[in-house]
Amino acid sequence: ELCIAGAGLARGYWNRPELTREKFVDNPFRPGTKMYKTGDLARWLPNGEIEYLGRLDHQVKVRGYRIELGEIEAALVKVAGIQEAVVAAREVEAGIKDLCAYYTKQGDLTAGEIRQALTERMPGYMVPGYFVELAEMPLTPNGKLDRKRLPDPRGHLQRENEYAAPRTQVEERVIAVWENVLGVKPIGVDDSFLHLGGDSIKAIQVVSQLMREGLCLQVKDLFSNPTVRSVAPFVTKASRTIVQGPVEGELVLAPVQRWFFENIRVEKHHFNQSLLLHSLEELDDQRLKAVLGELVAHHDALRLVFREEEGLITANHRGLDETLFDFESHDLLDLNSEALKTQIENVANRMQNSIDLAAGPMVKVARFRTSNGDHLLLIFHHLIVDGVSWRILLEDFVTGWEQASRGEAIRFPAKTDSYQTWNQALQEHAMRANDLPYWQSVAATVIRPLPADRKVSVRKNARSRTLTANFSADQTAALLKDVHGVYQTEINDLLLTALAIAVREWSGHESMVVQLEGHGREDALVGLSVHRTVGWFTSMYPVVLPAVNDEHEYISRMIKEVKETLRRIPHKGIGYGILRAYRGNELQEIRPEISFNYLGQWGDLQEMTSSFSKSTMSPGEAVSPQGEQLFKLDINGGVSDGCLRLDFQYCADEYDDQTIAKLVALYERSLQLLITHCQSKDSVEFTPSDFSAKGLDLEDLEDVFDLIDKNF
Repeated sequence: ELCIAGAGLARGYWNRPELTREKFVDNPFRPGTKMYKTGDLARWLPNGEIEYLGRLDHQVKVRGYRIELGEIEAALVKVAGIQEAVVAAREVEAGIKDLCAYYTKQGDLTAGEIRQALTERMPGYMVPGYFVELAEMPLTPNGKLDRKRLPDPRGHLQRENEYAAPRTQVEERVIAVWENVLGVKPIGVDDSFLHLGGDSIKAIQVVSQLMREGLCLQVKDLFSNPTVRSVAPFVTKASRTIVQGPVEGELVLAPVQRWFFENIRVEKHHFNQSLLLHSLEELDDQRLKAVLGELVAHHDALRLVFREEEGLITANHRGLDETLFDFESHDLLDLNSEALKTQIENVANRMQNSIDLAAGPMVKVARFRTSNGDHLLLIFHHLIVDGVSWRILLEDFVTGWEQASRGEAIRFPAKTDSYQTWNQALQEHAMRANDLPYWQSVAATVIRPLPADRKVSVRKNARSRTLTANFSADQTAALLKDVHGVYQTEINDLLLTALAIAVREWSGHESMVVQLEGHGREDALVGLSVHRTVGWFTSMYPVVLPAVNDEHEYISRMIKEVKETLRRIPHKGIGYGILRAYRGNELQEIRPEISFNYLGQWGDLQEMTSSFSKSTMSPGEAVSPQGEQLFKLDINGGVSDGCLRLDFQYCADEYDDQTIAKLVALYERSLQLLITHCQSKDSVEFTPSDFSAKGLDLEDLEDVFDLIDKNF
């Protein structure tokens, strides 16, 4: 703000003492004197001159940012061809404001050219979304700009931020991939991957699809540069050749596989992931076998077997000359609907319980012919697949099926680094990992037992129950796209903040420890690419969600504390499992009572193919009823059909239904509270992780902002 001081300064506003006190303040540069706050915005230039930018009272809050309209106006009039310019914040949709630039010009200057010129001079959030050309500016009778007479932009504008066309082949390819993965069209070069609903799983899909075209991109570069324009320079041509032949020999167990053998004590063979598909057309058995054979041969982890001798677990790849999968055909044309349902479920349960870890194969498939089309059951033991692997396998299966249906040779996209290579790299990384002190501090946390209705010694899967927290399409859309500008958050930040609030009220505990899961494919950690690699990569790690006692700013403080807690986790948690697996004598295991896993946005099968849909029949029990549920509360969920749902799984021997129903209701209320809070805020609130300075905590940052407010 431009302030004036010196001998010629006026005494004040005549007979207006309150305004005098507001505008005439102590001069910090010459104690004992006053200075006048003009209300004008200005800045020093390198040559010592002061540049006038406009009135301070033209400061607005749009898109979660506090913006000086005068600064944008000053940049606009510097664009060649612009005669006059004014910027206003206008409501362009119900409850949504955006920046609108009104201008007069000379020549053939286009709105797109103006936008490009501004983009080169200021950050993207300050570039207006709307540009309206006027013949002349509306003026008041005394010759000043009449802002009230500026026209509604919706009837006159060119909206440039909705679509800015690609300029290079790389931008074209990136946009095509984004549109395919995100299901949004059209996407322009200035649209944000995160604001369009992108998350870590979809980022992996983007990187994977680009790789099919011989283009390389790191997930971290996508998140750091979330627009097409900014990320395009990080897209490079593939320079490293990856062996495409079959992988053979022994496999170093992944951390999560070691966890499995240490914790799953009953019926290890019955711990699967499965899916039952439906096709209105008859599925030819020979064609199915051909596609499945190529699929298992291509994805090497599907041929793994695991042997346990005297407490030692070894894993090896089976050869291509061995049986790659078990296949069954069942013709059930004569059965009525009830008998059909029972028969499919019976067969599915038998097959789910039939995998031999030591001999293999680890893949089971069944085709059921019915009077209403065919059903296809796919069963993979969890030791060889995870959620990302399923997306890869389904995409490749659909590709192979369509190729075979056209009489073409079955060809899948090129392999990325093998699961064998990845696991070996993790073992080597463990020897030089430097995040051990962080995880040791977490492991030292004392876990207070959650309240329970009854004590149990073992939680059997057979006694497992599930209650679900459901959220509307509007709530989900807000969580995916609309509410994160205020605190610079991601969806998991808010989901876990809601959990911390709900569990605190439910249990009375101030803080809590929760086990989180990540996809585990942090390729930058070991310098490999596994975006198209099938295997069990999941990372599992404990997180201490903080306690907050600031009742005045409780919601805001909780969001900030949870966000900062998650940002401080090194390498997105993958290091905990690595250190436990390979340096377990240096890191004590911590066993949280709550597990939380947000799986992201589940893609619709119909987006991949019109040949298959998800069957309404039961695929059977994927895990053994005699198996043990390891957590008091196991919370899993994601977004499907545009709606978020989170399943709260618990043991009926330990909890009454109404007890968990209360927790679910508290969670639903807490998450809605966070959504409403973020939507009501009209300015950005930063936290230490938003800046490059290391070692700052929230209190430090607040001290910095207080100092700025006091001095400026």
